[in-house]
Amino acid sequence: MKQSFIFLLIVVSVTLLSCLDEGGSGRGTENLQSEDMMASSPQMAKMSINEDMSGNENTGQEIVETRKLIKDARLSFETKDMQATRKKVSEILLKYNAYLDNENEFATEYELSNSMTIRVQYDLFEKFVEDLLANEEKVVEKSISVRDITAEFMDVEARLRTQKELENRYRELLARGNSVTELLEVERALANVRAEIESMESRMKHMSNQVALSTVHLRYFKTLESKSFSFGEQVLKGFENGWLAIQWFIIGIINLWAFLIIGAIVFFIVYRAVRKPKKV
Repeated sequence: MKQSFIFLLIVVSVTLLSCLDEGGSGRGTENLQSEDMMASSPQMAKMSINEDMSGNENTGQEIVETRKLIKDARLSFETKDMQATRKKVSEILLKYNAYLDNENEFATEYELSNSMTIRVQYDLFEKFVEDLLANEEKVVEKSISVRDITAEFMDVEARLRTQKELENRYRELLARGNSVTELLEVERALANVRAEIESMESRMKHMSNQVALSTVHLRYFKTLESKSFSFGEQVLKGFENGWLAIQWFIIGIINLWAFLIIGAIVFFIVYRAVRKPKKV
């Protein structure tokens, strides 16, 4: 009896082991088949990448990213000495290793002004603004804005990573291409992916530059004193303005000579027609 029980246990164990081996070999065959299917089509490679990225979403969320902030400032103040203020701004630029992106000077009858666009390192932005406005009594405008582009940056970064993995898959398919049709299809898909990668890399470079260097729009100006005229000067100014008006009037008439001639001819024809004697 005991020998029969032992024999039965051996038979059951051998049966279970054979079933397990068959299941493992079946799964291995399925994996090989799926890899062959993916290798035969760019669309299957793209679907595989999307599935891999969706499975890694939680892992990406666990990574602590540095916030991406873009800082901008608009400053405007009145000064009494344009040259001294320009010298002060130049010294501050050297102190903080900032640089001028562009500069424009304006002069009118009423004021002199200078407008600048300055780029300064992100971590020196607040101190830089404070030094620019230090000892300035007539600050007309001080506007500071901060824009958070962390989500946008991470989105572009994730899509760029996906496109690069897809590019690698396409290159593998290109190396294993079996026919001319498949090779052409993979090359077209690879060219589209490469264009997307270059566009995303350019976008990320631009955003990184905007974050690393804050922008300051500075304008300082000097109001010119209005000159007062005596009565005699005003009379002379009136004669000058009147004479200029006459000159412009004459020039305007000369410019309209063609219309004047046409008008004179039309007037003469109409006048002759009206003055023509009636038949009795």
